[in-house]
Formats: sequence, structure tokens, C-alpha cells
Amino acid sequence: MKTDNELHEDVLATLSFEPLLDISNVAIAVKNGVVTLSGEVPSHAELWTTEHVTKNVAGVRTVAQEIKVVLPKQHMRNDADIAEAAANVLLWDAVVPSGVKVQVADGWITLSGETKWQSQWSQAASVVRYLGGVHGVTNLIVIKTSPTTYNVTAKIQNAFYRHAGIDATRVSVDVNDQTATLHGAVGTMAEREDAENAAWMADGVNTVHNEIVVDPELSKVGMFVG
Repeated sequence: MKTDNELHEDVLATLSFEPLLDISNVAIAVKNGVVTLSGEVPSHAELWTTEHVTKNVAGVRTVAQEIKVVLPKQHMRNDADIAEAAANVLLWDAVVPSGVKVQVADGWITLSGETKWQSQWSQAASVVRYLGGVHGVTNLIVIKTSPTTYNVTAKIQNAFYRHAGIDATRVSVDVNDQTATLHGAVGTMAEREDAENAAWMADGVNTVHNEIVVDPELSKVGMFVG
């Protein structure tokens, strides 16, 4: 298992390697595998990317996000301009369904409406995240799917087995009333997120509770030793 100092160096190296990130004003603290990110970045897109990249570092158990978005003066936009831009990119995106609504207050976008798939829910947040002037995004879109008669549990479990990034022997799923609850333990946060995304892909699921535990020791199992 990595020491906190080793994990700190790995997170720092990984973030520094990202060409679109400037982490000169970002501080990294690590304690017992929990990574705390603090400081400032110039856009919400960089804040999201910093957290997302950190989660994919082997040995990270969880991430505490305390970074603030401080927009450069030339990137500031008023709420009306942000709202118009957000409405346009949502309208033009082929994945996001019509009917998604946008509200903007102090540079913070709130999305509402309904989608059928989690991929549409995620895409809606993604396309507005990279707009100039955005401080943050709250996604209140509701995922609504129709109940199905096929065995959803079996479909999700089979998806785990097909996924190269998931050890399906360590994760399981229970489905009740369109809610999928994931159990088990995996070696990385990336594997935990892959399992959650696989569950979201099942038709008939509109809620996923991810109770999978991240145990970095499991990431060593099956590793090649030269």
C-alpha cells in the first residue's frame, strides 16, 4: 500500500501531466488515502477535471474538493449571457433531449427537466461545464425510465463481467423498484465509478446507490511482477 507521501507525489505528477490544467495555485493534502484539494483554479472545467483526474490515481480512497473557482477578468460573463450560451449548447447537442431547462445565478448553472438515460443526464452537465464565466453546475435533471419486465439485476451483473475495468467477482448489485444498489470492494475509485456507470446503462434503472468500498490493496491483486 502506498504511503501518504507516495500518493501525494503520484497525484501531483498526474495533475502536472494534464496539458489543460494549471495547478500552480492548487494545494494537495493526503491522509490515509484521502486526498484533499484546495486553492484556486480559473474555471469550473478545471475544477471538475482536477477532481476527476485525482480520482483515477491508484491508491486514492476518496477526494475532498475544496478548490474555489476564481475567474480571470476577461472570462467574466453576466448571468444572461451564460444562460443564453447554455441554452444554445444544450439545444445543439445531439445527446441531450429537448426540455432541459437552465437557470443561472451569480455564474452558477442549475439544470432541471427529465431524461431517460444517465448518459443524457451526464452529457447535459458536461456541455455547459466548459462555457466561459461558469462558476459551477448543479444538475437537478430527473432520470425517468419505464419499469421493465426483464431481469435487470442479471443484465447489470453481466455488464460487470463484460467490462475490462471491473472485477465482477468483487461487486454485486440488488435492484428494487428501479433502484440499483451496488455492493462490494474494488481497488480504485475509477473502478468504483465504472461499476456505477455500468449500472446506470440498464434500462429500467432511474436511481443508483453506490455502496462499493475502495480498498487500494485490491489493486495489487493480479498485477504483473517482473
